[in-house]
Amino acid sequence: MSDTSRRDERTVCWCQHESVPIPLGLPGARRLARLSAEPSVEARCRLKVVRWCQEHGGKIRLTARHFGFSPDTVSRWVRAYTSEGLRGLESKTRRPKRVRQSQTPVEVVQRIQTLRERYPLWGQEKLRVLLLEEGITLSAKSIDRVIARLRWRGVLREAVQPRKAPRWRHQRLRRPPDLVVDRPGTLVQLDT
Repeated sequence: MSDTSRRDERTVCWCQHESVPIPLGLPGARRLARLSAEPSVEARCRLKVVRWCQEHGGKIRLTARHFGFSPDTVSRWVRAYTSEGLRGLESKTRRPKRVRQSQTPVEVVQRIQTLRERYPLWGQEKLRVLLLEEGITLSAKSIDRVIARLRWRGVLREAVQPRKAPRWRHQRLRRPPDLVVDRPGTLVQLDT
């Protein structure tokens, strides 16, 4: 095998369902190459509903009643199928197009991280006082959000807190089960 054909094999990947080459140098190309050509389980279920609706004269309410979906949902699926085909029946992401980014500067986030790792048992109020001494003004809630974000990303290494020894509880004195109370004065309790 020549070097040029070997290089072409590494840089171009052929999709299973299309005859269009995908260059592997592009971001996400490997994931696109692994995608299956078959529709998902949800899309196949929605396709059955749409086809049943078309076979019964496009009656949305009848279809919705038959399958147990709302008429709005069935109508949305029929519209998506007529405009986009089978791809329109696939589940789409519900993530917002623009997600609000953190307004806290990176230097402040790093400083909060170092302080939290140095003092793992201190909360946001004490950390706010330390940051205030350094001239960084930030609310306690913002510090709490930064700590939560660092935890979620797995960046914050917090010390494992040792478990406290169980506290001894005062055991109540109970009436002995074999004591028979047969006359007044047999069982007397005095408060001191």
